[in-house]
Amino acid sequence: MKEEIFRAYDIRGDYPSQINEDFAYKLGKAVVLFLKTKKIIVGRDCREGSKELAQALINGIINVGADAIDMGLCSTPMVSFSSKNADSIMITASHLSAQKNGFKIFKKGVTPIGENNGLQQIKRIIQGNKLSEPNKKGEIKQSNVIDDYSKHVLKFAKKIKPIKIAVDAGNGMAGYVLPHIFNKLPCEVIKIYFELDGRFPNRNPNPQEKNALARLSETVKAQNANFGAAYDADCDRIVFVDERGEMVQPDLLLAVLAQTITSKKEKIIYESTCSKIVPEKIKEMNNVPMLSKVGHTFIQQAMQKNKAILGGERSGHYFFKQNYFADSGDIALMLILTLLSTTGKKLSELVAPLKKYSNTQEVFIAENKQTIIEKIKKEFSKGKITTIDGITIEFTDWWFNLRASNTEPEVKLTIEAKTKLRLEEKMKEVRILINQLIQQD
Repeated sequence: MKEEIFRAYDIRGDYPSQINEDFAYKLGKAVVLFLKTKKIIVGRDCREGSKELAQALINGIINVGADAIDMGLCSTPMVSFSSKNADSIMITASHLSAQKNGFKIFKKGVTPIGENNGLQQIKRIIQGNKLSEPNKKGEIKQSNVIDDYSKHVLKFAKKIKPIKIAVDAGNGMAGYVLPHIFNKLPCEVIKIYFELDGRFPNRNPNPQEKNALARLSETVKAQNANFGAAYDADCDRIVFVDERGEMVQPDLLLAVLAQTITSKKEKIIYESTCSKIVPEKIKEMNNVPMLSKVGHTFIQQAMQKNKAILGGERSGHYFFKQNYFADSGDIALMLILTLLSTTGKKLSELVAPLKKYSNTQEVFIAENKQTIIEKIKKEFSKGKITTIDGITIEFTDWWFNLRASNTEPEVKLTIEAKTKLRLEEKMKEVRILINQLIQQD
């Protein structure tokens, strides 16, 4: 077993060299022992190998004495929805490429298990090989929650008008889930890549990858759709394009969603790479912005701890208190449909007031990540420094965040300024410094 498959938020690796049936079997046993549970729900996406991994995982669960509830093909939001009543495991590599696979683990109560609350202990159980089998095996039971989940999602759809929408499922699980939701709505849906295909032959499962939105953008413009939406492979991430086919920056969409909150003094979670317009807009609406580390597990834990009503991040995850604090691309989609229906505005019109600042992101390959971050921190020590996630350094007319990737030998730079000219000037300055430090390493 290679340790690097245990990530900050979940377990992921190459299939079948790192993630395989032998590992899945041991993981099933280890999760039962760690959670001290008698029942685990198992769901899977459509990736090649997911079905075989599910069977091995289920065998591990029942062979250590717990029952396995087999949900079969489903999305991650369906599994988290089900984990309100039981521990659960979703087999998916989320937005990663086709040769990857992995596992997302939820404790009963929809609590995600990450490196800070269980993944390291599960790894040690597997490494310790203390996985003896009891005399009595558990049972395998079948479950399908698509109807209950669809009803739950539709509660967020209010007074929907006959809107035309293009949806790119990316050959992932949205192609299974969305027909069950939209058959109850008056919308015209232009379907793109709805056929389940774990090879993802048409585009990268990550809707934010370069050119991933090209087909969606073209379709929205050609078909005069009101807007478009693209999912990742397991449906927990969603990215929107407006009626002009232009991508809506996901953190700006969080600020749009914040405008659906009618109550006051509510806590809303955002993360360290979000535009400053996000906390500004939240405050403007008399609600309370709260900063979290980047990562869906960290944000969901912050949601639960603070009983926040809404949360989101720049990668396209959106979290909702009324969804047991979990994320769901489907619910974000319902809220945008509701907002367009009730305001009569175009998506571009809702986003336009939020384009107050200019920002960009860049990734640098770097082995000595922490050394680089510390040297950059010293170089810009005159700014206001925050260390919740990497370093965020603020000046009067610009700011930047530099953080180490949780999974790769990379540092990730987000930079924002009051003007495009200032952004270009400071981006050049910081880029040169980082590249010099990488070369010195």
